[in-house]
Amino acid sequence: MNVRLAAQILSDSVATFLEFCMSEGLDGIEHCDATIKFIRIFNKLFDVLNSRNLQGHGFKAPIGPHNIDEIGNYLTECKAYIMSLKVSVNGRSVLLSNRKTGFVGFYVRINSVLGLYDYLVNSADFGFKFLCTFKFSQDHLELFF
Repeated sequence: MNVRLAAQILSDSVATFLEFCMSEGLDGIEHCDATIKFIRIFNKLFDVLNSRNLQGHGFKAPIGPHNIDEIGNYLTECKAYIMSLKVSVNGRSVLLSNRKTGFVGFYVRINSVLGLYDYLVNSADFGFKFLCTFKFSQDHLELFF
């Protein structure tokens, strides 16, 4: 699986393109509001879970005391959204379906990032000033091997 390509598909420009196609009344694009919402949520979630350096802005910034409220609220909303996703065939939760792996992974990573922030930044033992979530990526391991 090529995550870079998936991240390009779940981008803000794709959501904007779908909105444009809907406004133009193109056939087959009439009811894609839920798809646009899905793309925008996961695009922003990719940004939060891939913050690299202190020069990032908005949701691309590392998690610190200055933005933990905004990012923490957003991550909580993402968890609720992932929990609410249903498989269209039978209405069963996507977390209980055969294709649950990616969604469970996002859910676990959100919980892990929030827990690590509390543990490393809020703790007097470690005293971290911010948390760059890119450092928790598996890419480093894949590149090594």
